This record gives sequence, structure tokens and C-alpha cells, in this order.
Amino acid sequence: MERLLGYSDEISVHAGNSVAFKVSSPGAQPYRAQLVRLRCADSDTAGPGFKEIPVAAPFDGEHTGREQPIGIGSWVETDATDAFALSSFTLASFVYATTPGEREQALLGTWDPATRRGFGLSLDARGAPALAVGDGRRRGLVATGTPLLASHWYLIAASYDAERGEATLWQLPQFTYAVGSDAVHVRDNLGTFALPGGAMRMAAWQRDGLPSDCFNGKLEAPWVAERALERDEIERFAAAEGESDAVAGLVARWDFSREQATRRVVDLGSHALHGRTENLPTRAVRGRRWDGTQHRFGEAPAHYAAIHFHEDDLYDCKWETDFVYDVPDELPSGLYAAKLEGDAQQEYLPFYVRPAPGAKHRDLALLIPTASYYAYANFHINTEWDFSEHVLNFFTILDAEAHYLQTHFELGASTYDSHT
Repeated sequence: MERLLGYSDEISVHAGNSVAFKVSSPGAQPYRAQLVRLRCADSDTAGPGFKEIPVAAPFDGEHTGREQPIGIGSWVETDATDAFALSSFTLASFVYATTPGEREQALLGTWDPATRRGFGLSLDARGAPALAVGDGRRRGLVATGTPLLASHWYLIAASYDAERGEATLWQLPQFTYAVGSDAVHVRDNLGTFALPGGAMRMAAWQRDGLPSDCFNGKLEAPWVAERALERDEIERFAAAEGESDAVAGLVARWDFSREQATRRVVDLGSHALHGRTENLPTRAVRGRRWDGTQHRFGEAPAHYAAIHFHEDDLYDCKWETDFVYDVPDELPSGLYAAKLEGDAQQEYLPFYVRPAPGAKHRDLALLIPTASYYAYANFHINTEWDFSEHVLNFFTILDAEAHYLQTHFELGASTYDSHT
């Protein structure tokens, strides 16, 4: 059963601040909202019991409901531009996949799976690299047919020659075992396409404005050129160590070792097609050049020039605001919540009110451990920690909250859970 969900944009405010509340109601059902002060939020019968005090607020009353989706999974995106409206092209990236073969996963391109327009490098359902090109009427597809080994670095590159309608795909392992190799080179004629421009995306496509086909693993040093290159040129350019002019016809080359403490993804090319991370993928992680000699990414960013993406990364749902509360001067400090009720459901959206700067303070201060609350939010201990009964010494009890969390992947995980 779906349920009322919501959150506030701030968890700690003072008089003069505003709190915006974002709500998703199943089936767009109406709901009631009321401000309450929580004097005891512990429903344990061994304690004093749950205690709340209604507080008058402008948002009290009936509200029109709407469903707001959650777009989970991290990726990188540039602004849409005609610079990617290419006839011939080459695109490439170093790839370290952690779950190849589970499903299709996006790597790099302008591909729109809904309209089947653009071009895109991906992993197919078997975990093999694939290139798709399409103009909305037809789609061409070529794949290596050889799945990647999990947690191994590869150089994956694809080129398309518009004049000949020919696509070429390379799968080049960066570590070769003594027996056997999964290096692959395939070439196929896909026909000619008029390819549109658009936004360049890495590690996810989009469907209905939400991330889809999200990649699990690391990418490093992706780039795009406006002509079809051969293998020697691709490998020479890939080894150019950050040079922006190593190949003629460069459109963009993104260096993940730059500005690692920000969301900005720097393009070294002359077009300055900088990107931005979405849903907080992990930056400054070990890349293909890490050799064990460096353990601080700030001292050797080239060794930590990859970004790790996960299908269960979630930073901000980016929901629209449903109502706002302006904290009045006379409201005492304490724990408050917007209480939501509708269709036999109830939800609390908590926030703290602290004294305003310069205002009179009480003699007793209360420290609220909000960092701990955030760390344990969405903790899957009841359903996924198979050793919890041994550690806690009591049987697991699956309440409604634990069951709902387990069956709604899009809500994400806690700091103490593991990524996919």
C-alpha cells in the first residue's frame, strides 16, 4: 500500500526563518495538515507515551494532494547544446563496472530511450558494451557480445562514420590475464542517421524527467570527438594525461580530477561544456592510475580521477513545495512537526525551532544529534543485516515502517547500509 510521504527543506530554524514542506499523496488524494509540538515522540508503552500539542498555523486544514516521484540514481549531465549534433563521432571512457549483466546500464551519450534519438554507449543486459544511434524513426545497435568482468578497468570506445554508415566498438581491458583475453573489436554497418544535439549524460539516461538505466561502477576521463577514429588514435588520446588538444576534432574531454569537492565536472576542451553531478555520486575515488603509493586524493588527484556512480544514490528528491511556514517570533524553541493525515494514513514532517541570534536563551541547553539522525535514516537493519539477531540478541520484528522501506527501493539507504 502506498502512503503519504513528505519532508521539510530545513531541519533547524529560528524566528524569521521559513520552512517549506514537500508532500506526495498516493493517488493525488487530499490530506489534512496541522502544526504540532512534539513533547515526546517515543511511542514505547514502557515510557511516558507519545505526546503532541496542536499549535495554530496558517497551513492548518485541507490540502490538495499530488503524487511526486523520486528519481534515484546518480549521474553527470551537461546543458543541452548543438555541439553534440554530430554526424560522425567517437566517444570513449574508462569503465569499471561493479554489476555488469544485471540489466542495461548507461555509460555515455545523448541517447533518449523514450524517443530513440541520439547516440549512446552502454552495457547491455548481458554486461557487454553496446552502441545505439537513432533519429526517432530508426535505431542502429552494435554490441561486443562479450560481458565485462566485474570490478576491472576497461577502455570502452565507439565510433560512427556517417559517410559509410559504419559503427565500430572497442572493448580494451586495462589488465590482461596470462590465459585468455576479453579484448573485442566489432564493426557493423548501421546505415545513416541525422543525429540531434542535446545534453550529454554519463551513467544514466532519462525517462519522464527521471534517471533510468543507471550505471553501477566507476567512470574516468570520458571524451567525445567529432570524427570517427581508429584504435591507435583512440589509445593515443586516452593516454594523453589531461591534454585537451591530443586529437583533432575534440568536442569535449571531462577531467574528473578537477574541482573534486564540487558538483562541477570540468571539460578541458575549447567548448567548455562543463557538466554537473546529480544525486551525489562519490568523487575522488581510486582510478585506473592508482598504484597504491598515494593515499590522499588531494595530494595525487590523478590517482583518484574517477567518479563512482550507484543506482541507489539519492541526494535531493527535488519535489515541489506544497506549503510554507514562516516561524513567528513568539514560537517557543522545541521540536515541531507538520502532521499530515489522509485516507487512514498519518505522517510527521519534523523540524526544530531554536532561539534566534541575539534572543534570550534558557539556562538549560539541549543538543540535538541531527547528524546521527541523518546517518540512521532509512536504515535496513531489520531486513538486510543477517547478523543483527546475533548482535542484538533478540528476534527481528518487521513493523510496517521496515516493510515499506524494504519494498520501496527509491527511498534510498542509510549511511550504515551498503550500496548496490
